[in-house]
Amino acid sequence: MNNPLAKLFERKKWKPEKATLQAFKQRFPYARNVEWTSGEVVDEVLFYYKKTEYLARYSKQGEYLLHKVNLHTVHLPAEIDMELKKLGEIMNVIKIFHKDESIQYEIIHRDEELIRFKSMVDQHGKILETSLL
Repeated sequence: MNNPLAKLFERKKWKPEKATLQAFKQRFPYARNVEWTSGEVVDEVLFYYKKTEYLARYSKQGEYLLHKVNLHTVHLPAEIDMELKKLGEIMNVIKIFHKDESIQYEIIHRDEELIRFKSMVDQHGKILETSLL
């Protein structure tokens, strides 16, 4: 029987270029449940390691750009935690590791009126930008 919705929900299998795969396997040899997606400018890979979700980005030429890790809020460094708690409740934390070895945090938080914001914070706790969600 032909299902007309099958094409709508069909996932196309896609593999990145060999250079990208090699760079990924070298940096993350223990990755599990690996899922690649291709964008116009970068390729992204979602994977798990030790029950933690990661997302990594590579250029179309296979160059590592960054990776992100979902963290529990208790793993946020104390100085960043104290700074952001002044703005309200911390709801979600993503730690971002850049290819230049700098670290940033993407933090979702809400104020006392339950309005949600996203803040980008450097590794020293300096708020780089905040936007309304």
